[in-house]
Amino acid sequence: MEHVNCHPIVIIQLTCLFNCMMSQGYVPDAFGTGATVPVIKNVDSDSGSVDNYRGITISPILSKLFEMCMLLRLSHFLKSSHLQYGFKEHYSCAHAIYTVKEVLNYFNKQHSTANLAALDISKAFDKVNHVTFFNKLLDRGIPADLIKVLVCWYHKCTAVVRWNEGTSRLLNIFAGVRQGGILSPLLFAVYIDDIVTRATLC
Repeated sequence: MEHVNCHPIVIIQLTCLFNCMMSQGYVPDAFGTGATVPVIKNVDSDSGSVDNYRGITISPILSKLFEMCMLLRLSHFLKSSHLQYGFKEHYSCAHAIYTVKEVLNYFNKQHSTANLAALDISKAFDKVNHVTFFNKLLDRGIPADLIKVLVCWYHKCTAVVRWNEGTSRLLNIFAGVRQGGILSPLLFAVYIDDIVTRATLC
C-alpha cells in the first residue's frame, strides 16, 4: 500500500508516463505479467479436479490504473448490442431472464411453439483469438495509437501460477482477454457482439 502515502508529485509523473505510453504504443513488460492463484469453487467437491478451480489473476496496480485511463479514451468505441446484458452497468442476469420469459409468453399467447436453445461456451474469456479481436477493434474506428498499446500489451501477456508457497515458471498467453483486466469485460463484449447482432437480423 505504499502508493497511499506517496508524494503528490507521483500524479504528475504517472500522467507523463501514461501519456508517453499512449503516444508510443508501448507498455512495460511488467504490465503484461500476472500471478494466477487457483481458488477452489466447491470445497465439498473433488479438490483434485482441475475443473473445480477458478484462476484469479493478480496484476500490477499501475497497470490497472493505466487501464482506467485507457477506458476514458475507449469507452465510446466499446458499445455493444442492447441485447447483451453481461458486464454492463444497471444490467444483470435478471434482465436476460425477463427477456426470455417475455418472448416465450408472446409466442404462447399466439398459440405458437417456441424452441429455446442455450449455448454455454466453456472458459469463453480464455478463447478469444487476438488477430480477430484486433480486427474487430479496427472496424470500430478506434485510433491506431490506442490499438498499438493493446497489441503491445497482449503480445506481452504472461503469467505465473502461485500454489501455496510455490511459483511456476513464466507462461506465455497467446489467446483470451486479460484475466482481471478492467477493460477485459468490455473487450470481450465487443468480440462476441457480432453473434448477437447477426442473430437479431435472422
